Amino acid sequence: MASPHTQFAPSPYTNYAIVSALRKLPYKIKSLTRTDQLALAPFFDLEPFFAQQGRYRWDIYHDTDGNGKPILLVTLKQAWSYLDHVHRETGIEVPRHPKSNYCYRKRDLKPGETAKEPVKVATVGNKTQWEEVMAQWADGTTGRGGEGGMTAAEKEARKQKQKEKQERSRQEFGLQVGRARRLLGLSAAGEPPETKHKEEFEDVPFFVCVDCESWERNHSAITEIGIATLDMGAIPSSQPLTYETIMPLMTYRHIRITEHRQLRNGKFVPDAADLFDFGTTEFRALKALPAMLAEAFTPPPLPLHTIPEGKKRKRIIAFVGHDAATDIKYLYDCKFDSRIAVRETLQRLDEEAGFVTGAAREMDVFDTAEMYRAITGEMNTKGLGKMLVELGLEPWNLHNAGNDAAYTLRAFVRMCDRPMVAKEGEAGPSESSGEKEDNEADGGVKI
Repeated sequence: MASPHTQFAPSPYTNYAIVSALRKLPYKIKSLTRTDQLALAPFFDLEPFFAQQGRYRWDIYHDTDGNGKPILLVTLKQAWSYLDHVHRETGIEVPRHPKSNYCYRKRDLKPGETAKEPVKVATVGNKTQWEEVMAQWADGTTGRGGEGGMTAAEKEARKQKQKEKQERSRQEFGLQVGRARRLLGLSAAGEPPETKHKEEFEDVPFFVCVDCESWERNHSAITEIGIATLDMGAIPSSQPLTYETIMPLMTYRHIRITEHRQLRNGKFVPDAADLFDFGTTEFRALKALPAMLAEAFTPPPLPLHTIPEGKKRKRIIAFVGHDAATDIKYLYDCKFDSRIAVRETLQRLDEEAGFVTGAAREMDVFDTAEMYRAITGEMNTKGLGKMLVELGLEPWNLHNAGNDAAYTLRAFVRMCDRPMVAKEGEAGPSESSGEKEDNEADGGVKI
């Protein structure tokens, strides 16, 4: 029997997928948690999508819609083959059927118009080749496209759509800052202090920041892992919470991969593998990484002096990263699924604490690159080094995974005492808006 992945699609559907819609797939599946989206996202970025270490070559087809606007397509067979690969790598189900929203439908023909098949314009196997196709498409070589083929009204509509997208992102990033402040018990300078929720239990966060370094000539070869943790359960309830009092509670580790110790950077990326400034470097074999990472994502038992009499305390495990999606993807490459591991750990901890377990709880995810955009109002992502300098931190020996993890976690805490930039005439992303998001969330990742 033929595989359903190779069946031709019935009319009015075609055997093609729209490239732009396919690459947005992680953000269009409503059933995905935010953590799942972050795990899928790296597979749909330009470089990995068009070059999985040369494993995939895409046949690009061109067609136009009813208004003459260009559409770039790939065959469903190639699209589903790639989605099968993503599923194998992540364990996350993605739709692979001929009525998915990325599938190309036949349009209604105008009077006197005859149906035409999409025309193959190129075969691409890397990002550069794809950009060449886009350049040809934009200047009209393969059809009317790009802004050069747009009317003034279309350009204005596109500009407005981009503006609305940026505003939605700004609000989402602001929610991350608001939730981070509540979990840390911090507030921005000049703002009233955070109000603790008086409930039967208190959320006790355990923050894990991971940074991975890879060989500059082959990014699938991970050479270093940096881990920084912060356990808010170790802080006595009477202790005031500030950046200065929180920072000494952070712990740091730097791990180099034994099998890759001879792979050194230095030509395209600085080589700082020997320059860990927060402790002693460890060497671990590849096969030992899953167990080591599982241990790193498991919070220690809560000290008795931090548990108020008659109250329970529920653990939260939060991942912190600068461009978090990339580091979550690197953890997959280490054969460690942080989503599943944290989900199972939280369930076990809830059962041990006597909570009635319901829907599975998920790992919180905080991206310092996005949080920084929220507090500064900038729309472009800042690199870790520039961000640290602008936050008043003095980084040394970056591109050492242990140092990068340490500074990223420090930046995460530092940002929570800075106010967010608001648009003119608006209150901006507020604590109340973030608190509303928390109250509405039922399980899942709260960002």
